[in-house]
Amino acid sequence: MIVIELFAGVGGFRLGLEGYKPDAKSPHYSLIRGFKKGQVKTRLLNEGYFITGVANQYEPSTKSAQHAADIYSNRFKDNTLINEDINDVSAEKFLNTIQQNIPDSRHDENIMLVGGFPCQDYSVAGRKDLSKGMQGKKGVLWWNIFNLIWDLKKLKRQPSLVLLENVDRLLKSPAQKRGKDFTILTLCLHYLGYDVEYKVVNGGDYGFPQRRKRVFIMANLRSTRLKDNILASAFPQKQVMLLNSEKVFKENLNLTDLENLLFDYSNKKKIKFADFGNYGKLINGTLHTYKVKALYTGKRYALKDILQREKIDGCVDDEFFVSNDELEKWEIAKGASKITRRGLNRDTGQKDFVYNYSVGKMSTFDELHKPIRTIITSEGGKAPSRTKHLIKIENDELGKFRSGMRRLTPLEMERANCFPDNFTKLKPVGDARRAFIMGNALIIGLVELIRNSIIENLE
Repeated sequence: MIVIELFAGVGGFRLGLEGYKPDAKSPHYSLIRGFKKGQVKTRLLNEGYFITGVANQYEPSTKSAQHAADIYSNRFKDNTLINEDINDVSAEKFLNTIQQNIPDSRHDENIMLVGGFPCQDYSVAGRKDLSKGMQGKKGVLWWNIFNLIWDLKKLKRQPSLVLLENVDRLLKSPAQKRGKDFTILTLCLHYLGYDVEYKVVNGGDYGFPQRRKRVFIMANLRSTRLKDNILASAFPQKQVMLLNSEKVFKENLNLTDLENLLFDYSNKKKIKFADFGNYGKLINGTLHTYKVKALYTGKRYALKDILQREKIDGCVDDEFFVSNDELEKWEIAKGASKITRRGLNRDTGQKDFVYNYSVGKMSTFDELHKPIRTIITSEGGKAPSRTKHLIKIENDELGKFRSGMRRLTPLEMERANCFPDNFTKLKPVGDARRAFIMGNALIIGLVELIRNSIIENLE
C-alpha cells in the first residue's frame, strides 16, 4: 500500500508504518519499544507492506529554518519529501512524486493518506466551491486534507484509507459550540465516501512510557471490506456504555447537501450529537458512540525505562541539572495559581473571550516508576515551567544513572515517543528545538499497532 504522509514532522507515521531501517543493508525493525543500545531488536512483521511515496512537511512560522524537514530528509535518504507550503502543492504533484519514488510494479497499489494535522486550526474557511461552508481565515489545515482527497478522487486515485491523529479535545471543540469541529470532519469524510472509526488512545494504557492521550481517526472507503474494526482491534477495549446510536447523515450526500450542512453546523450554538464518547463509528451515516475502557495485560513501561544510562548512552550534560538554589523557582512554577486569560472568540475572530484559568499544585518531580506526563512543545530550555518534566534520582537509586535533579534530555523524549535513539540529532538543530519536535510528535508504537491491525483486517 502506498502512503501519502501529510504534516510529516520528522516521519513518525512513516516509522510506525514502515519500521526503522538504520542503514541500507539492514532490515526494517519494529519500534513498538523504540530502538536503543543493548536492546533486543525485533524485525518488523510483513516488512514492505507499506511504502511511502510522498511526504509533505513545512513550518510556516520559521520559513528560513525547516528543522523537521531537514531531519526527515537526512534520515530517509530519498526524494519523497516536499518541503513546501501545503497550500501550494497540487494533487498532481503528489502523484507525480509517488510515480518517481516507488517501483513501477507498485504504482497501482491502493493509497493510504496519513497525517497528524496541527491541532490549533480545526475549522476555518473551506473550499471556495463550498459557497455555504464555514467562514473564517484562509488556510485551515483540515481543509488541506479534505482538498487533497477531493482532488485525488477527481484524478481517480482517491485513498482507500485515511488515518489521522489529533489531540483528544478535538471531540469537544470549540468551547462555544461543543462538538462542531469533529462533526464537520466526520461529515466531510462521509461525503467523500468513507465510513469512520475513531478512538481516544492514552499511550500509558497500552504499556507505553508516556501518558499521551490522542484521538486516532480511521476512515475507509465504504467499498473497502474489513474483517473487523481496525482501531478496536489495535487497542483492545471493554464497552462501558453505549452513549448514542443515531442516523445523522443521509447515506448519499450531494454537494448541495454538504454545503447546507456545513453552513448549518457552523452557525449552530449547539450540535445535536455533540457528546462524542472516547470510541465511536460512523457507518453509512449512522453514528454509534461509546464509553470504553482499555484492556491491556502486557508489560508496562515507565519513565525509569527510558532514562539515559551513563555507561551505555553517555553522561547527561550539566546544563540539564537543577541546583538547590534553582529548585524554589520550579516549586513556584508547579504550584497552584489562578489567572484571567483572554482567548480567541471563534464567533468574532477577535481575542475577546475572557475566562478564568485555575490550576492546582502539582508534584515538583515526576514519578520514575510511572509513565510520564505528555511531552509538549515547551519542554525545552532551562527556564522553570509547570509543564516541563523534572526528575530526581537519589543516591543512584536505579543503579544506572547519575544522581541529582534535572530536566529530561532529547534522547529521553525520543524514547518516550518510541523514536530511535538520537533520531533528531542533527546540526544545527539544538536541544530546545529537538524538544519542540518531540512535543509535536506521536507515539510511534501506537501507529505500528494500527499498522498491524490494518494488515490483519483488510480483506
